[in-house]
Amino acid sequence: MKSFAVSIVLVCLMAVGILLNCSYINNVGEKIEAAANQLPDPTSPQCLDLAKALESEWEDQSKWVHISVNHTIVDRIGEQIATLVACAECGDLHSFYTARALLLDAVGDMKRLERITAVL
Repeated sequence: MKSFAVSIVLVCLMAVGILLNCSYINNVGEKIEAAANQLPDPTSPQCLDLAKALESEWEDQSKWVHISVNHTIVDRIGEQIATLVACAECGDLHSFYTARALLLDAVGDMKRLERITAVL
């Protein structure tokens, strides 16, 4: 009976860990999406500072995100953020909007993979 109780406790701890991880990944994704959507045109003087702040935030969070998210998606997000920064530096409008759209797509993929759904 002791082993059954220990098993139940371990299953509950694992479920809590999964829920916390899901919540963390989705919160990071929402922060990245919000920051990307708030970026002004690359012709604005604020754009470069905000893009670099987004890059810094992602570098801090990506260390933890790498633990549970596919490296391909994490790398895609990092690449698109780096492209946003480069476009903000040179003022390239078309590439900037393309990189932002690809970034939002990659973040959406990350959040979709970490979503918990009930299968009936």
